Amino acid sequence: MKKIVSLLLCGVLALGLCSAAMADGQQLEYVYGENCYVAYDPSGGSTADVLVNGYYEHNPEGLRYRVGDGEEGVISYSIFPGEWVSFPKISELGEDERPYITPHGNSQPPTNILYIRCYIDGVPHDASVGFYEMGGDRHSFVISCDRVPEKASVAVPSFSVTLNGQAVDPAAWEYPILCYKDVVYLPMCPEYNGFLGLKSDCNSYFNRLTAAVTNGEITSQTLEIIPAVSENGGALTAEIKDYNVYLSSQSPVKNTGLDYPLLTFRDMTYLPLTWEVCQTLDWELSFDGVGLVLDTTDAFRPSWSSPQSHGMNAANYSVETYVLGDDCYAGYYIMGMSTDGSEKKLIWRRKGQPEKRFGAECLAALGSNVRLGYVNDEYGEKEYYIRPWLNGSVLNTTVVGYNSETRERKSYKVQIDMENEKLLWYEPLNEE
Repeated sequence: MKKIVSLLLCGVLALGLCSAAMADGQQLEYVYGENCYVAYDPSGGSTADVLVNGYYEHNPEGLRYRVGDGEEGVISYSIFPGEWVSFPKISELGEDERPYITPHGNSQPPTNILYIRCYIDGVPHDASVGFYEMGGDRHSFVISCDRVPEKASVAVPSFSVTLNGQAVDPAAWEYPILCYKDVVYLPMCPEYNGFLGLKSDCNSYFNRLTAAVTNGEITSQTLEIIPAVSENGGALTAEIKDYNVYLSSQSPVKNTGLDYPLLTFRDMTYLPLTWEVCQTLDWELSFDGVGLVLDTTDAFRPSWSSPQSHGMNAANYSVETYVLGDDCYAGYYIMGMSTDGSEKKLIWRRKGQPEKRFGAECLAALGSNVRLGYVNDEYGEKEYYIRPWLNGSVLNTTVVGYNSETRERKSYKVQIDMENEKLLWYEPLNEE
């Protein structure tokens, strides 16, 4: 009975609203939830803010929504990325593609979430939009807006695969080894990561899909497989998601722009064994005439901190950055360090030795706070990054030093003996 009443109510609402929409000359599409609806014009509109009385405000056009017997609100197009957003007609969509509204019952106040396909600058995206009413005020926000993954044809390789001396049957796993455009892909699941010494974090942070991949510790000497319960023969289909990819770096690249992107298969992210990836991770890849051989046991690379692991925006820097030498590496915190030794540390490791971290007290002559790898411009208003390098254990770099007493910033060229924790030499820059 409740369902019948609900359908009748929706029908009455739809008739009244459709009449109003037709009077305005618009053909609106309606999505109904429990005691709420969203109506939209498929043609969409500009996502740019508009200038009102000298100030930029959200575009007044957008998705119309209503909760209960409250007034109709607007979800502005301005909160979508890109320059133009449009939406499909419901009649042109399949059953599994149609927009729908579901309540998020655990939130206070209860939030309704609209799941809808939209087109940002002509590119299909799947968006989730929250809206609710509290104390007579209407609120709406975009929860996520991810590019619809591209499809990729993949297959299980027919040749043998040997990983760290262990022969692996490519098809025996529920997450099989894959081939895409003649490149082998490995699943970044806990079993593989622990066996190969890999760290990966593929998730959504700040409404952006991010994938951070870097070296980790080898925690298992044997690769334990998850037996396949799905068919792994013939042609298979993977997805290319719109990740921001951090591969042992604080600078992301767009996954969709890579020749050999990360793939997603059965909800697992896969890593391509390209020359660039193996060189970055210091992995040895070869073909022995029978199949692929990968050895990661002698890898010597630092383990980068991903932006998302520290709750940072994906456009920002990671916490640490590193400079690689032939058999060593140096690291430091790119956003600055105090020279009283109380905060972030300098990092040093030579192959065969444990990593050590020490305070920046040796740089106290440069200021109370230092930022390695940067220089001020001639006006001291901006800071520019200059790539540091290692000569043996000596880190050659630039430093912006800040004096907390005088509030002055000065730039220096420096040489730091990382092994012995000493400032060997420094020279001011941009001084007459």
